[in-house]
Amino acid sequence: MRFVQLTPDFSEVWDKLVYASDDAWLYHLYDWLQLTENIWDLESKSFLVEHDGEIVGVFPLQIHKKSRVLRSLFMGTGGAAVANTVDQAFRNKVMKGIYEHAEEIAHEIRAPSIEIYLPPLAKSSLKNRWGINPLVRYFYEDISTHTWMVNLTRNGDDIFVRLSKDARQSIKRALKAGYRVRELQSPYEIDEYYRVHCETYHRTGVNPHPEAYFQGIYEHVCKKGCAKIWKALEPNGSPVAFEIIGLFKEGAVYWAGCCETEHLDSGVNYLLQYNSMLWAK
Repeated sequence: MRFVQLTPDFSEVWDKLVYASDDAWLYHLYDWLQLTENIWDLESKSFLVEHDGEIVGVFPLQIHKKSRVLRSLFMGTGGAAVANTVDQAFRNKVMKGIYEHAEEIAHEIRAPSIEIYLPPLAKSSLKNRWGINPLVRYFYEDISTHTWMVNLTRNGDDIFVRLSKDARQSIKRALKAGYRVRELQSPYEIDEYYRVHCETYHRTGVNPHPEAYFQGIYEHVCKKGCAKIWKALEPNGSPVAFEIIGLFKEGAVYWAGCCETEHLDSGVNYLLQYNSMLWAK
C-alpha cells in the first residue's frame, strides 16, 4: 500500500471512490473539503491509499492551523472510506493502514489529538448491527452520541401520524396561520438566511458562521443536488425561518436551521422539518 497526499489532481478519483464506498458520505466530497479549508483556516492532511495502481481508500483529514487539532472532519463527518470492491480481509488491512498513517501524521506535526466523526448515514454505519464503534479497534476513545432517524419509506400521511402530538399540532398551527415554505432560488437570498442565522446564533450565545460558508453550501452543494435550502414565509411574504437539508446516496440529514425570535412559537420550524422530510422522501 502507498499513501498519496490529496491534491487537486486527484479530485476526480477521490470523489469516484466517495460515491462508490459504503463508508463515505456527503462531507467526504472534495469540493466540501476545499470549501471548509478555505473558510475555516484549515490545512489539508487528507490522503488516498493506492494498491497495485488502484485507489482503494481515502481519508479526509484536516488540521486547524491555530489549535493544531487534527480532525476528520471539522465541518461534517468523515473517517476512512474503503472501496466496496475489496474483500473483507484486505479491507481490514487497508483500514488498519489508514489509521496507522493518520497517527504517523499526528506525531509528525505534533498534533495534540486526532478526532474522528463517522457518518451515521453511511451504509456501513447503518449496517453496523451491534452498534459497536469501529474506531475502538484502532484504540480511539468512544464518545458516541445518538442519531435520531425517521423512516422515509412510509407514505407522507403515515410519517405525519408518527410525529409527536406537539409536532403535529405545531405544523397545523403554522399552516392555519398562513405560513408557507419555498425553496431558495437564488444565491442573493443567502443574505436573508444570514440575517436570521445571526439573530439565532446571538440569541443562543454562539458566534455566527461566516456568510461565505452558506454561500458555499448553495454554490457547491445545492447546485449538485446534494442539499436544499428552504425558507418559511409569514403571510405577508417575509422570510422568517430557514432550514438546510443535506441529501446523499440513500439518506438525508437535517443540516442547519434558524428562526426569527418573534416566530419561535408559531410552529414554523416544525413545518420546515416536515416539509424537508417529504422532499427527501
